[in-house]
Amino acid sequence: MDKFCRLLAVAALFAAAAQSHGATYEELFGKSTIGFDAARLAEVKAATPGARFWYDTNADGKIDEVWFIDTDPRHTGKYSPILVKCIDRDGDLAVGIEGDHDSDLYIIDWYANGTMDRAVEFEDYDHDGDMDMMAEYINGSPSSVLWAHDTDDDNLLWWDRDYTYYQTPCQDHCHFEGERTWIISFDATRKMWVPGWESPFFFIDNDKDGVGDEVVRLTVNPSDTIVTLRWSFNVKGIGSLEDPRNYDCSISAYPVAGTKIQGAVATSATLQGYPITPMLSYENGRPWLRSVKWQKGCFTWVENDNNVGWNDRYTAERWEGVIGHGSANFTQIGGPSCGPYNNRNEIDLNPTGPFEYYFNPADHRIHLKSANEAWLAVDWDGDFKQDMRYDYSDTNGDGVLDMVAFDPNNDGVAEDFWTVAADGVQPLAYDWKVFRDAYAPVLRDYPAQLYELDRALAAALESVSPGSSSDAVWSLIENKFAASSIPAWKRLKFLGSDQALIYYLELVRDRQIVKLKAQARYAYTFWDYFNQWRAKGDAAVMAALVRGQFGLTPDWAEFSGWIGGLRRRDVQGVDSSSAWLPDGIAWETERAAWRVRKGRFDFLGKREKRLVLDGIAAGADISTDTGGWGMDALDEGTGGGAGGLILFIDNVAYALYGDAPTSATYRLVEQTNDRVTVEMLVRNAGPASAPRTVRVRSTALAGRADTRFEATIEGGPAGDLLELGIGLARPRESYFEHRRPQGILGIWGFQTPAIDWVGLGLLYPAPRLTRTIETPADIIVVLSAEQGRPVEWAIANDWRRGRRFPNYPVLSNWMDELGRIGGINGLTRNAAQNWTVMR
Repeated sequence: MDKFCRLLAVAALFAAAAQSHGATYEELFGKSTIGFDAARLAEVKAATPGARFWYDTNADGKIDEVWFIDTDPRHTGKYSPILVKCIDRDGDLAVGIEGDHDSDLYIIDWYANGTMDRAVEFEDYDHDGDMDMMAEYINGSPSSVLWAHDTDDDNLLWWDRDYTYYQTPCQDHCHFEGERTWIISFDATRKMWVPGWESPFFFIDNDKDGVGDEVVRLTVNPSDTIVTLRWSFNVKGIGSLEDPRNYDCSISAYPVAGTKIQGAVATSATLQGYPITPMLSYENGRPWLRSVKWQKGCFTWVENDNNVGWNDRYTAERWEGVIGHGSANFTQIGGPSCGPYNNRNEIDLNPTGPFEYYFNPADHRIHLKSANEAWLAVDWDGDFKQDMRYDYSDTNGDGVLDMVAFDPNNDGVAEDFWTVAADGVQPLAYDWKVFRDAYAPVLRDYPAQLYELDRALAAALESVSPGSSSDAVWSLIENKFAASSIPAWKRLKFLGSDQALIYYLELVRDRQIVKLKAQARYAYTFWDYFNQWRAKGDAAVMAALVRGQFGLTPDWAEFSGWIGGLRRRDVQGVDSSSAWLPDGIAWETERAAWRVRKGRFDFLGKREKRLVLDGIAAGADISTDTGGWGMDALDEGTGGGAGGLILFIDNVAYALYGDAPTSATYRLVEQTNDRVTVEMLVRNAGPASAPRTVRVRSTALAGRADTRFEATIEGGPAGDLLELGIGLARPRESYFEHRRPQGILGIWGFQTPAIDWVGLGLLYPAPRLTRTIETPADIIVVLSAEQGRPVEWAIANDWRRGRRFPNYPVLSNWMDELGRIGGINGLTRNAAQNWTVMR
C-alpha cells in the first residue's frame, strides 16, 4: 500500500503506546477545549449510551456543546466507550439539535476516561451550512493530520472507524472524488506543518457527475523536494455515485534531483494558526506537472479494466488510481499495485524533455512516446500465472511503437510479428478530456469490428480443418467468463465492460491468426495483403479479406444480439414478501425496500446492495442496526410515514392509514426478475354515505432506488371535488426543500441515535399540485384527482448509514439525488472561499 496508507493503517497503534497526548494538542486547541469536565463526564457515562447532553458551558444562555457516547456500529468496540464532545463554533446548536459538520469541532475520548485521543474539525467557508474543509487529527502527538478540502462541495469526505483511519475498511467508504487532500505533520521545533508524505493527493471530478476522473499524487519531503509522481485517469469517464472508481491508466515518475514546489505553482496555507510548507497549487499544479522534465517514467494501462489490488486481495476498484507494478528498470510507486498481468507498461528511461503521449488508430491505443521498454504480460484465465506475452518496440527511433512480437504459449519465443503503422498517430496532451475524447470512438466501434473479425477467423479455420477453430479464450467469453479461477464479482465486471471485451477479443484475434497462418501456408499473397491492413488496424477490412479468401458467408449472430445475450442477467433483482407482515406487504429492489402496513408506508435502510426480504422471518425485530444488511429506518409515528395517503373529498380529509381503514387488503400483483408490483386496496374510504374504493399500486424496477405509485379512486358521486394527499413524516430534527416547478419534495432529518439521518423524497407531476400542508409531524403534498383516472407519483428514501460514502451529506445532496432519480439536473453548488486558512 502507499506509505500514506501504511501510516494511516497503523494510526490506532499510537494510542496504545505510552506517549504524551497533551502538549501539542493544548498548543493547537487550548487546554479548556481538549479537557473534559468531570461532572459532565460522569453524567454522560451514567446515562444510556447514545443519549445526548447539551451544555451551555460559558453561561451565556446559548448551548455550545453536545456530549454523547457514540454507539454507531461502524466502530470496532476496541476503544469503547467512545465519548464525543462536539463544540459548536457557528452558533447553530440548540437542545434537540445534533452537532453538525460545517464549523464544529469534535473532541474524541477513547474509553471515556477524560483524556483526548482524537479530534475532527470542520469549516464552512462559504456559509452555505455544509462542510468545505475537514481535518482529522489521527495521532496522539499529533504527528499526522488528514487535511481535506471539499473541492466539489458534495460533502463526502473522510470516513473513520473509532475516529481513526484503518486502510480496510475505511478506504472503501471515503469518497476521494472531487477533493484535495494533504497528509501533514506538525514540526514542534519549527512551529509549522510539513509534508507527512503525500502533498498533495488531488482527486478530481472534471464533469461534476460524482465520479472520479483523475488522481494526482505527489510525494514531497519536508524540504519541499518532490520524491515521486503518480497521475491517473478514468479515461472512459464511467462510474456511478455508489461505485465511482474506474481508473484506466497512469503515469508514474521520478523527478530530476532537486525538483521543488515553488513559485507560481506553490500555495501557502495555515492550520490552527501555524503555516504549512508550500503546497502544490490546485489551479496551476497540473499544467506545471505536464511541463516538468522527469528522470524516468512508466505509463501503465489496465487492459482488462480490472484495477484492483494485486492477487485479488481487494475486490473494489482502487481509489488511489492505477499503481503500476514494479519491474527491473522501474521501482514501483505506492501499492498495492494492479499486478504484473493484463496491464500494458511503457517506460521512458531517458526523457529529453517533458513526457509526450499519442493515440495510434492503427492499434487503437494511447501510448507514452519514446518508450524504451513496452510489454503486456497476459493472464487470461485469472489464475495469477502468465499465459502469453506481447512486446512492443520502436524500430526506427521516432518515438512511436511500430512492431509487436507475440508469444501465444508463453514459451519465451515469439511466434508472430506484425508492424503498426504510424502515419495516423495523433499527439495528445496529458489531459483527462483529451484522453477521453481520443478513446471514446474505440469503445463505441471497435468491439463489434473485432467480433466480426474473430468470427471470420474461426470460420476460416473450420473451412481448412474442422474443429481447429476451438479456442480457450473464446470459450471463456462465450461462457460468460465462468471459470473456477475467476470469482463472480470479476465475471460481472468483465461482462459489463467494453474495455475488457476489447482486450479478450484481441487475444482471440491474435491466437486465431497464429493458427490460421500455420494451417493456410499456401496463401502467401493473401497474408501479405492481410498484414498491410493489420498494420493499419482495420478490423473490418481484415474480416472482409478473410471471408473472401476462404469463401465464407457469415452465418453467425450479429454483434448486438451476441453481446446482448452475454450481458443478459437471469438473476432476481426484485422481491416481495408478506410473511412477516400479516396486515401488510413489503417489496424491494437490490438497492431499496419498502413496506406498507395499516396504510402506513415505511422503508428499510440497506447497507448492502442485495435482496433481504426472504431472510426476514415472521415476527423478526429489524428495528436495530447491528452492522449487518441494515434496518427498519423510519419511525413513521402516527402519520403516514414514507408516503401515507389522505383522500380529500370536497376539502374534507379522510386518512387511508391507521386503524380506520380496516377494509384495506394487500396483494402481490406481478413479480418477474426485473419488476415487482404490489397493491393496497382500501374499501369504504371517505364518508359512510358515499364510500369510495382507492386502489394503490406500487411498482419497483431492478437496479432503481425508487418505487413508482399509481392510485385510482373508484365509486361515489361523480361531481365531488377529489384530491389525494401524500404525506412524508418529519423526523425529530429535519430540514426540507420543495422544488414546486419540478415536482420534488425532499426531507433530510435525524430521528434517533439508533437510526441516524434519513432522507424522504416525493416526486410528483407538478401540474397536479393544488397545495401543501405542513404539520409538526408531516408534510403533505395534495394533488388533484379524478374519479376512475390514475394519479401517479414516486417515493425514494435514503439512510445515511447505509450509504457507501456516508460522511456527511446534507439536504442539498439529497435534493441532488432526487433530481437525478427524476431525470432533473442537480443543484448548483457553491464554491468554497479562503480554504487556505483553517482556524
